[in-house]
Amino acid sequence: MPFRSRRARLCLTAACLLGAAFYLRSAAREYWAARAAQRGDVQAFQRASALQPGNAEYNDRLATLLLEQGDFLAAKANAQRAVALNPHAARHWLSLAAVYQVQGDTAGQELALQRAVQADPFTPDVAWQAGIFYLVSGDLNKALQQLQIVLRNDSQMAASVLELGWRATHDANLLLDKLVDANPELYLKLLNMLANAGEEQAAAIVWSRALALQAPLPVAPAVAYIDHLVQRRDAAGAARAWNQLLALLPDLQAGRADDNLIYNPGFERDALDGGFDWRFRKVPGITFTVETSRFHGGTHALEIAYDADSNNDAGVWQFVPVEPNTRYSFHGYVQADELVSNSGPRFCIQDVRSNRCDWLTEDVIGSTTWRRLATEFVTGPDCKMVLLSISRQPGTSGIRGQIRIDDLQLSPVP
Repeated sequence: MPFRSRRARLCLTAACLLGAAFYLRSAAREYWAARAAQRGDVQAFQRASALQPGNAEYNDRLATLLLEQGDFLAAKANAQRAVALNPHAARHWLSLAAVYQVQGDTAGQELALQRAVQADPFTPDVAWQAGIFYLVSGDLNKALQQLQIVLRNDSQMAASVLELGWRATHDANLLLDKLVDANPELYLKLLNMLANAGEEQAAAIVWSRALALQAPLPVAPAVAYIDHLVQRRDAAGAARAWNQLLALLPDLQAGRADDNLIYNPGFERDALDGGFDWRFRKVPGITFTVETSRFHGGTHALEIAYDADSNNDAGVWQFVPVEPNTRYSFHGYVQADELVSNSGPRFCIQDVRSNRCDWLTEDVIGSTTWRRLATEFVTGPDCKMVLLSISRQPGTSGIRGQIRIDDLQLSPVP
């Protein structure tokens, strides 16, 4: 019995030592393979692959490096070994597809891409490469299907996908039907991409279909499209798009009065800094504050503080759509505090095509209660949009102090 126990203990000890040796050998090989791979060159990965022949990753990396060096046969062999070792990794199939592409083996490339998509059908990188392949091979439907996967799973790729889709189709309706889901944000990304590229007709189609979604549109990109129309001096198109946006977003609609062409005339809501709302730009020596304790009507007014040696433009303005050959009446209320200058601020209205103030109110200087500044004017035969601003004429002298403006109104004279 003791003999048998001793023999059993010796066998167990030998088995443990053998297992430990095997483990240590395996761990050592893995360690030295990883150390070798750190160099990142062909020889390093060849050494790592020899030490760890069952590691598909080393073969995959080796295939990529050999492909870059132009050794296509060796690259193909390593890529094939990688997919054989791990057929469930999409990246290995993509490496094999790249080898087939360089070799001009279209059938092999398509098969490898199909296997990559099967292995990982929702990864944007896989879908992107598959989409490009199908575009090049002329299969537009499959290409758009893969690019749609990219759009759904990687928002940062949206611009690239939309641009590629447009270059491949030049068909806004097709892109909206086959590529872009009913997603207002993506609609407006496509819209502004087309507008910035000068594709006005296609942009108009996207805008119309975005409205047809009957869903709230993101305000900033919608206003950016209206700004594009304003910059093109498309007053009618910009005004129409602006009214459509207001109709879709009740919160914005609240900034407009039926008898007043000026939007947000009492600064009661935060300005959009675009569209037909107030816009602001930084001007040396001028700061803006929305005043909530001193106002003419409502609960807000805009305070402009001056501390400038010279200035003729306060940096606040609004575009207003108008009709040609029409008489208009304008007025606004101003209060001044210790405003010192030889030439005070006043309201300026100009045709957007003009480089000067075409119509001016009186200026304001000193300290005053709320004063009503007004003017009337008649638009020319081609005037469809005017610009309302706060200006000094002339603005070459220094100015110190504050003014508040509130309750502005521009209306056609019956």
